[in-house]
Amino acid sequence: MEKIFEREAATQITDMVGYSLLTATMSPSDIRDFIIKYHRKLKALICNLESDVEFTPMAGDSSVSIYPLDENNPESITRPLHAAIRVAEASEAGELLPTRLGIYSGSILKAEFDEHTLSFGNTFAAAARLEQLCNYFRTQLLIDRKISESDPALTKYMVSVGKITPKNFIHPIHVYTVYKPGLHGCPNDISEDHLMEFISIKNQAMDYFSGHGLKGIECDFFQARNLLLKANNLYRKLTGLDDLPTKRILDYIDQFPSPDDDFHKCGMHITAASFSNSGIAGHSLPEKLLKAIGYDVYKYLHDDDEWKDLFQLEWRKPGEKIIEAGEEPDSIFYIESGSVMVKDENNEVIGNLGKGEVFGEMTFFSNSIKRNAHVIALTDLVVRKISGDNFRKYPELQRVFSDLTERRIRPPME
Repeated sequence: MEKIFEREAATQITDMVGYSLLTATMSPSDIRDFIIKYHRKLKALICNLESDVEFTPMAGDSSVSIYPLDENNPESITRPLHAAIRVAEASEAGELLPTRLGIYSGSILKAEFDEHTLSFGNTFAAAARLEQLCNYFRTQLLIDRKISESDPALTKYMVSVGKITPKNFIHPIHVYTVYKPGLHGCPNDISEDHLMEFISIKNQAMDYFSGHGLKGIECDFFQARNLLLKANNLYRKLTGLDDLPTKRILDYIDQFPSPDDDFHKCGMHITAASFSNSGIAGHSLPEKLLKAIGYDVYKYLHDDDEWKDLFQLEWRKPGEKIIEAGEEPDSIFYIESGSVMVKDENNEVIGNLGKGEVFGEMTFFSNSIKRNAHVIALTDLVVRKISGDNFRKYPELQRVFSDLTERRIRPPME
């Protein structure tokens, strides 16, 4: 092995959507012709007369492209972004079969081995991961921050999607996609002003979701959720559809309503199980509550169209009173994170409750028609609130919370 050298490059991985289904009934020769035709179109869009862009078809419907980056030549840095947009626009227009792509920039090693040139580096794994995450976020392309900032004329169309850490990486990647007329569900005649408003709200929401040290913004899922809902409502007005990447983040917050230390370090927890083909929505209840509810009850609720509305997330600050003695009961609370103090009607401390515990349910299992205790947040608190009406509507939930209450007040066995 000889002539080993290092250079900066952007690595792009592409993958055809639905390849297996499209080729299921084809003969081998038909598949050959189909793939060659596809890759010729793809190469023409990616290389676009650029002689030093390396385009390599692989694994049938996939491809790897390497764009050399030269800091002294700004055009070399914008090429990957321009190529990605050309591919996305061609897919959207039906000129190219639907194709997902991921781009990540960084150092790669090149080495000559016999008559072959080999490339090494973690940029390939990162780009492949971004391509895979296109399916999770329901977007055509995902790019890293450097590529998203490469062309000032296009920066206004860049939208933050999230922060993730691929395998074998020691730092997270801030991931972006492109919202512009003709892409991402945006009509060609969409109002530029309204599109810019959506992008501004969405990016502000993602700053609160991921945190932005340079702006002095810490993770705040409560603020992020409110802004994401606002962004999605605007997108729906503009396009008639929900913004699926936004829905993904909203679902994520429903499942993990407060960022943990691992999130601050590594970003989103995205497992293989998250890539559900059944649609955007999966269950968003914490594991402990799901176990308490039990599979049969969960299945019953899941089959009911209204089940997701039963558990409403709320964020409370330290010192905030959640329940006041003497008021009529209207809800039950499950503690997702944080802790509360319980006081009796004379303001004497009864005890504290923490993550995974329930409060507010006692009145529903007694003859009392008024609350008999105060409940105050001791820390930053996230709760899931179940309204009294919904609680009464589902006997299964009454049984579950009755069991939880009995477990809490039953003295431990010797």
